[in-house]
Amino acid sequence: MAGVRSRRSRAVWVAGVTLLASSILIISLARHGFSGDVLMDIANGRFILAHGYVPLRNVMTQAMYGHPWSNSEWLFGVIAALLYDHWGVQGLVWGLAPVLVATGLFIALFAQRAGRLWGLVLAAVTAFSMTIGMSPRPQIFSYLFFAFGVWAVLRHRKGIDWPLIVFVAAVVPLWANLHASVFLAPVLLASEAFFGRRREILWPTVASLALSFVHPGGIATAGSFLSSIFSPGVVNTIQEWGSLNLLQAGSCLMAPIVLIALLYTVRRASRKGDETGSMWTLAWLVATAISARFAPYLSLTVLAVTAPLVPMRLRRMERRAGRLGAAALLAVPIALGPFSVAASASVPVQVTEPLAAFAYLRRHNATNVLPYYSFGNAMDLYGPRPFLDSRAELWTHAPWWSQYLQASEGSMPVPAFVARWDPSASYVVWPLDEPGARSLLRSRHWRLVLVDRTPAGKTGVFQRVGGGA
Repeated sequence: MAGVRSRRSRAVWVAGVTLLASSILIISLARHGFSGDVLMDIANGRFILAHGYVPLRNVMTQAMYGHPWSNSEWLFGVIAALLYDHWGVQGLVWGLAPVLVATGLFIALFAQRAGRLWGLVLAAVTAFSMTIGMSPRPQIFSYLFFAFGVWAVLRHRKGIDWPLIVFVAAVVPLWANLHASVFLAPVLLASEAFFGRRREILWPTVASLALSFVHPGGIATAGSFLSSIFSPGVVNTIQEWGSLNLLQAGSCLMAPIVLIALLYTVRRASRKGDETGSMWTLAWLVATAISARFAPYLSLTVLAVTAPLVPMRLRRMERRAGRLGAAALLAVPIALGPFSVAASASVPVQVTEPLAAFAYLRRHNATNVLPYYSFGNAMDLYGPRPFLDSRAELWTHAPWWSQYLQASEGSMPVPAFVARWDPSASYVVWPLDEPGARSLLRSRHWRLVLVDRTPAGKTGVFQRVGGGA
């Protein structure tokens, strides 16, 4: 009877912590707003649904039209398009919420090995630290799948093999069609086979590697994608590829995770223990130091590896509380969970794109527009066709890419860029507080025809005057 009560109490704790952790993630997702890559993903998903095939060439922008594109996120685009077209912006956020609830479940499962008190603390810290990567993008599927893979490996260590089978046979092929980070699956299994000395995982590793290419682009697109995404043009331009700065707002939430990871690696360097866990933690520390986009993976890894290592003297604090204290502890996630869900539902999803500017361009039948970099995705969705969008992996090797960056920084006049690389453009959409706008305002060949005021600032629509640049 005591065992039944214990299991029931544990299940309630896991459910409460799952609710709390996932609510933190959902609030962060809602606060991100409706902007960025998700707009391009929706436009791509609409194209797939309308035409019945997955485009492996650029069909959405003027620059390098028809150029090969890996399209590794095509399935997310279809999901996002269905959610948005049926239920709007709020529907998109809440349609993705089950992914975050499942991620919260794995956070709770990892955290429970630290005991109820410290497990609750670690789960909350992990969830808050992961908000750095919360946006309506396919990465949120990757966080879930990676957590599932780590959990499957931990289950395998205990002689339970079905999670590993499900991970390789079902999760990896699904992952391959949602995000290019699927390569983490064979790396995860290979590290366990090598550092954990579990040779029986070699075949699942090989299978996961093969299944990582089960998507429309196949293996042919993998090399070009990786060579582009890790190029200096992308790494030096895309903010999330920059190093993690713990002094910045938001990024500072990663500080406890980084500290725990450093303490863990130092401890394991001087003692025998989980060699695979040590390598996972060290690898993600290095990856996060290079690029902030890897921070959520570090958070999940640190929780999974370090939760069982909470010192016994700290766990005794929970035991001394007795049944009354245990009941009070269970009440925390149970009470905060519904409160957090209510808070999530009340968060408005903000649209910050200059929709009035895009409407003006459509009314004037613009066919090719040079946008500021962050506006390209929105124009994919709202129209008209932009010169480029945020798929930097397409443009990074183009001869005009470096000069476009110079125009964005103000070191090259935007009119000069248009004259050389996009002479058919008759409109430019540019934030008025960015350096490039000054060259447009000074040019006698371009005139400001509209100012769109949004929560993100003022955006100007510039029209070519005559035939000059």
